Amino acid sequence: PFYQQQASCNESLLKLAKLGFNLLQSLHKKELSQVYKYAKTYCRWWKSFDVPTNLAYARNRLVECYFWSLSVFFEPKYSQSRMFLAKVLSMETILDDTYDA
Repeated sequence: PFYQQQASCNESLLKLAKLGFNLLQSLHKKELSQVYKYAKTYCRWWKSFDVPTNLAYARNRLVECYFWSLSVFFEPKYSQSRMFLAKVLSMETILDDTYDA
């Protein structure tokens, strides 16, 4: 059963847990949007190659790369590390797909 359905449920603790979850979720959403914006806006090679069109065989796995980095650097203080690793992994995925093609 869920915690809020238990007789020993502490409402203050439940509210605090929900608040913590929502804050962490908003941090992850913000980081993911920054990683995506970086790849679309600042990477000259991404724009010049028009990766989704010209490299159709390449997987666009930016979200998966972010979640992989999230499993490595899960604490909120490692925000920069998560975003950096997601960017590196997305580039590596394209290189791997180019080699496999």
